[in-house]
Amino acid sequence: MGEYRTESKGVLPPSKASQWRRKRRLWVVFIVIVAALAATVLWVRIEGTVSALGFVASEEHAEVRAAMPGTVVEIKVRTGDIVQRDDLLVQLDQREARAAFEEVQSHHRKAEAELMLRRAQLREEERLRDADIRAMEMQLEHAGARLERMRELSARGLAAGATLADAKYQVQLLTAELEKLRHRDVDLADKEIQVLEREVEARRDAVTLAAGRLRSHEIRAPIAGQVLRYEFVVGEMVRSDAVLLEIFGGERQVLKLRISERHAMHVHPGDRYEARLGAYRGVVFSGAVERLRNVIQDDDRNPYRAAYCSFDAGGYAVPPGTSAEARIYTGKQPLWRWILGWR
Repeated sequence: MGEYRTESKGVLPPSKASQWRRKRRLWVVFIVIVAALAATVLWVRIEGTVSALGFVASEEHAEVRAAMPGTVVEIKVRTGDIVQRDDLLVQLDQREARAAFEEVQSHHRKAEAELMLRRAQLREEERLRDADIRAMEMQLEHAGARLERMRELSARGLAAGATLADAKYQVQLLTAELEKLRHRDVDLADKEIQVLEREVEARRDAVTLAAGRLRSHEIRAPIAGQVLRYEFVVGEMVRSDAVLLEIFGGERQVLKLRISERHAMHVHPGDRYEARLGAYRGVVFSGAVERLRNVIQDDDRNPYRAAYCSFDAGGYAVPPGTSAEARIYTGKQPLWRWILGWR
C-alpha cells in the first residue's frame, strides 16, 4: 500500500523520511556540541590562581612576642620609632620574678659565705696542725737528746735503768703523736668542701635560671629597624602567642603573604603575583614568590604558610605594614580540574 497524508489548510505534513533526517541532523548537532564541550574541558588550559592576604614588610623582619604571659607596666616605643637591637620595647610586671631572683641570690650568697668560712677554718686548722707538728718535732728532738744522755749515763752506771726506760718511752710516745699529726685523715674535710662547692654551684644555677625568668619580662628588640606597634595598653594582660610589635629592618622591601595550608602546596618559588594595596586604589603591584616557610603557622585556628615575595613600590612611598590583597598565579591547568576545584 502507498503512503497516505492528509492536508491541513493547504500544508502537507512532513513525511517520515524528512522527520528522520531532521532528527538525525539534531543528533549530529548535539554530538558536535558535546564533543566540543568535552574537548574544551579536556584540552583547554586556564591560569590557576591562589588568593592570599598579607602586608608589605622589609627584608629583615621580626614579630615580637612576650616570652611568657604577663601584665604590661610600661611601653617604651610607638609606631614609626627606630630602635636598635636589644633595646627595651615593653616592660612586663616582674615583681614576683624579681622577688624570686632576690631570694635565690640571697641563698647563693649565703652558700658562698659558708664555703668561704669553712675554707678559712680549714686553713686555720691546717696552720695550727703545722705549728703542732713543729712543736712536736722539737719535743721529740729534745727527748731524743735526753735519751742519748741517759744511755751514756747508764753505761757509766750513773743513771738507773728505770730512768733510761722512761726516756725511751717518752721518745716512742712523742714519735707516735708526731705520726698521728702528720697522717691525720683529711678526706673528711675535703668531702665537706666538695659538698659545700656543689651547694654553691646549685645555687648559682638557680640564680641564672631566676635571672633568665626576670629578663623574660623585658621584651627587647631582636633586630634593628622601624617599629610597627599593635593595639595593646598599659595594664593589659598579654599572651605569649600574641604579636605585640613588628620590626622592619634592612633597605629592601618584600611582600609577606599568608597562604592557606589548603592551597600552599600549589605555590612555588618563582610564581608571579599581582597585588593591590589598601592605601593605593587602582594601582597593581607585581612580583614573584621568592621563598615559602616550611613551618605551618596558625592564626585564629586558620593554618597557613608564610610566603616572602619580591616587591617593587614603583616609585610610591609604601610604608612597612601596608596591607595587601594578592593573587598568585600558579601556572596553567586543565579546565576540568578548575571546574572540580582541584586547584
